[in-house]
Formats: sequence, structure tokens, C-alpha cells
Amino acid sequence: MTLFQTDSHQSGPSEVGSASATEKTCDPSTSTHRTAPEATDTTLTQEEIDQKPWKYLGYHVYSTFLSSDRDFCNFRRFDRLNVRVLLLMQDEIVQLEEELDEIDRYYSQREVADENNGSLRHDTRKEHRFILQYMKILNRAATADRDRESLRNWLHNYKGAIWEKEQQYIEKVDLIPLVPKDRSPLRRIFERSSRFRLSRIWRRGPAPSTLPLHVRERIHLYSDKSIDFFVNLTTTVVGLAMLIAPLWILAYTTGPATKLAVITVFTLAFLALVSLGTTARPYEAIGATAAYSAIVMVFLQLGSS
Repeated sequence: MTLFQTDSHQSGPSEVGSASATEKTCDPSTSTHRTAPEATDTTLTQEEIDQKPWKYLGYHVYSTFLSSDRDFCNFRRFDRLNVRVLLLMQDEIVQLEEELDEIDRYYSQREVADENNGSLRHDTRKEHRFILQYMKILNRAATADRDRESLRNWLHNYKGAIWEKEQQYIEKVDLIPLVPKDRSPLRRIFERSSRFRLSRIWRRGPAPSTLPLHVRERIHLYSDKSIDFFVNLTTTVVGLAMLIAPLWILAYTTGPATKLAVITVFTLAFLALVSLGTTARPYEAIGATAAYSAIVMVFLQLGSS
């Protein structure tokens, strides 16, 4: 889903996340809030919410907001702390290694009673498991700047809802998404346009009902699937055009140098399309481009014969 949000304290729209929403300008209207069973008045004014956001919003609303889309679920990797733990484990294993070497030297002496030195059972699975787990999160890409900005916007719009010191994790360099989302460069280019992002075509539905009304009424959700479909359709149409267009151009082109220039231009354009329109790795993009140029060359030879 795609979520864009307008900061109520700023003049223009600011992006809240990739799966995202648009936050409307909020007039000081009332909104519902769950209270204790014995309370009879469940209506809160905007002034009350602004005075005590830590009470009426707090972590119960912030966590609901984060769980509304996986782009918002970003947590620290704790690189420095994990490295210290690895150093501690390494030192423990080194000490064990030294002890085992000493034992081996002792029991390998001729005058010592016979012992079976061909067996060693030390369980290092805990250390290995920790290393493997850390390697997995270490390979994760850092949180995208626009997703980080989304969290900043929410906390700015609801100042005081979360203690300021507990917001600082957003600014750490080791912040990573819990579930990374793969976006093609072409989609990221499209999403730079506010007109594209805020189009009603992508609107998905109302915000989660678990959010309080005074938060829910400001958010509009957008469908990731719809945007991905549009990007994939664009890539497919342009790709087909690049397969057909050079055939017609070559049919009416004379001279080998001119034909080679046409093939070169379309080959480079196809490489750019594969690199921007898909999440293919560089060697995969080169392979697809090589196949494309081979097809064009075959048609060139057929046209010359």
C-alpha cells in the first residue's frame, strides 16, 4: 500500500511512507477515544489531545500506525552492540581453545595414563547461530530516506505522544526495515511526483479501524499492487515497442553504419529500460540486453538477405 501524509504543522504535503497516506488538514473537531468502562463521556476535543498526547495517543496509537504498513516497521540493527557480543563470544572460544590445547599437550605425554584424544565435543552452536543471524540482518539494506521521513512526520504531527529520547532511534544509521520491500528504480522515479503519488487511482480504502478516529480520519491508504501493476504495464508496453520499432526502422534504413547506429541506440535504451523498470541485477540486465541485441541482429541479417 502507499501512504502519503500532509503535516498539519507545515504548509505543503510531506511524504509519510511508500505504502502511504495523505493526511488532511484537521480542523479542531472531536474524535472518539476508548476510556475506562466506568467513564460515560468518550468524546475528546482536539485541545485535550494536544495537551496530553502521551495519554490519548502514546505507544498504543504509534504501534498501530507502524503495523498499518510494513514500510513503517523499521528497527535498529544495533551494530555496535552485536559486534561487542561477537567479540565476547570470540574471546570465550579463544579461552576454551587455549584450555583444550593445554589438555591435549598434557595427555599426549608418554608418562600420562592413556586417554582418547580423538574425540572433541564442544557445542559452539550458540555462537554459530548468533553469527548466522547477525549476518542475515547485516545484509539488509538501510531504511529508505522517505520511510524514515514518514516516521518523523508522524512524530512531528503528534508531538509529545512518544518521549523525545525514545524517538531518537529513527535517526540512527543502523535502522533497517523489518520486511524490506523491493521497488524498481522506475517506480521510485514515478513516486517523486506528488501528482502521481496523490492520484485517486491508487486509493485503496479507509485506514485501519484499530486507529482512533482523530488519527484515522486524516489518513488515506494507497494500493501497492495497483502502482506495481501500472509500472509493470509501462515496462511491458515500452519493451514491446522497443522490440518492434527497430525492425521497421531498419527496414527503411540504408547503409550499414546507419543500421549499426540504430541497433546501438536501441540496445542502450533496452539496457536502461531493464535496469530502471525491473529489480534485475547488473549481470541479469546485461544478459537480457545481449539476447535483445542478438534478436535485432538476426532480423538485420534476414532483411539484408
